Amino acid sequence: MAICNDIDESSSGYFLEIHNYLNGELGLEIGDSFWLYDEDERFSYFKGTTSEETEAAEIIRRFYNAGIIDCLHSFGNFSFKGGFHRDLAERAIRALEGAGIKVDVWVNHGSSLNTQNITSGFGDLPGTKEYHTDISMPYGIKFIWDGELTSFVGQERPFKLSEIYFTDEVRRTPFLLIKNLLKVITKMILYGKILLHENNQLSVPKKLRDGRIIYSFKRYGFWDKATIDDLPMLVSSNTLEKLIKNEGFMILYIHLGKRKTKAPISEEVKASWKRLKDFYEEGKILVTTTSRMLKYSLCLKHLEYTVSSSGKETNIYIMRSKDPLRFSPLSPGELQGITFYVNDPEKVKIFFDGMEIKNVVKNQPDYRGKPSIGFPWDKNDFVGETMKKGGENGF
Repeated sequence: MAICNDIDESSSGYFLEIHNYLNGELGLEIGDSFWLYDEDERFSYFKGTTSEETEAAEIIRRFYNAGIIDCLHSFGNFSFKGGFHRDLAERAIRALEGAGIKVDVWVNHGSSLNTQNITSGFGDLPGTKEYHTDISMPYGIKFIWDGELTSFVGQERPFKLSEIYFTDEVRRTPFLLIKNLLKVITKMILYGKILLHENNQLSVPKKLRDGRIIYSFKRYGFWDKATIDDLPMLVSSNTLEKLIKNEGFMILYIHLGKRKTKAPISEEVKASWKRLKDFYEEGKILVTTTSRMLKYSLCLKHLEYTVSSSGKETNIYIMRSKDPLRFSPLSPGELQGITFYVNDPEKVKIFFDGMEIKNVVKNQPDYRGKPSIGFPWDKNDFVGETMKKGGENGF
């Protein structure tokens, strides 16, 4: 599970406060996003649309280097007056490259005035003053979220008939039950299959209007339930248990800086975070950043390897990634979390690029009764940031 937060309405103080709580006190690997431009200068790299840095710029650099900032929530907040143009993109990319910041996740933002948006704006349309994907993609953007939400808990796993055609509401209504039953039978007769599992992929290649191809990913959530106060519903015990049962990936759509009330953060919200921490510490759910999850999902899906056995010894040879959008060789760091079921981990060796990998994890049988061997998952270490006492929201 990843928390993919849109940075709207977050100040520098609140950003520090929430990550000291989530990443520091609770020990969760929660990522975040940032802007380059924002008239309110709440959490942006530059003041307005100038080239002058804000106080948040240094925070952005530090948290990027700590592995926490991993998403660009578009180039900035232009929801009130518009005004984005290509020169701003060029300046932004020069600044990011100069600071060594190389984020690979882009998240569209806001209203139609944000003409920088990709697919829904003009960001990928050549000939417009907002066109930028010819420079933002070579800079490093590999994944985009252009507005697709899903209410299905867990991606990269098969759908079930019950969650689409025979929900509790449908079963309680005879008319709907008969209607959906006929729909299932008709699809089986006409198409030979009922469910399109590919519709539940976490990310899929998408061709932009300039001909470039990028990975488009979906987020779990609801348009009208996307503030921090909605967290108790979004990460309820039922939802988390369902995610575990479905064995899926899930990227949560949320705005941690948006509030429905000016009161301090409620105990229900804090309990939600602690619930997620419990599931993580019990080894039931891996909590990580959006970028790490997307890259891990692709590596898992496209990894090519061979297995050879001689007597009681088994060798696993990592070959390459068959990712159709990959332009660079697979690196050892991308293999974190990749695990193989084996009969006896003590008698298995893993090779990559002709060399035996010594730093492997040998796991006892899991809930399926199978032992395994694989690459350790290195959690980003969080170093707390100094901030004023008495935070803004009472974490």
